[in-house]
Amino acid sequence: MRKFNELQQLYGFKRKGRISVLEATEIAFQRVPEAFSGNDLHRIAAREMLRPAVYPDTILRALRMLKKRGKVSYHCTDQVNSLYQKGFDSRRELK
Repeated sequence: MRKFNELQQLYGFKRKGRISVLEATEIAFQRVPEAFSGNDLHRIAAREMLRPAVYPDTILRALRMLKKRGKVSYHCTDQVNSLYQKGFDSRRELK
């Protein structure tokens, strides 16, 4: 097993616990393009948290929490392929 310092140099990760999952997800959301996939968001958030082993479902759960709190706005364009679009939530616009 590789030492942490080697992994840090290889992947650019810093120490675990630098920021929370919610904070990393919010940063990742700001960095992804207007149309993005769940995998893109997961990759950026994991790098921000310095935790390569975080589950993608954890990041998507945090994204839903941020949406519920009103900090991010997006809608899912393809549930099967986990594709998202920044902007309005079509369900809220229809109400």
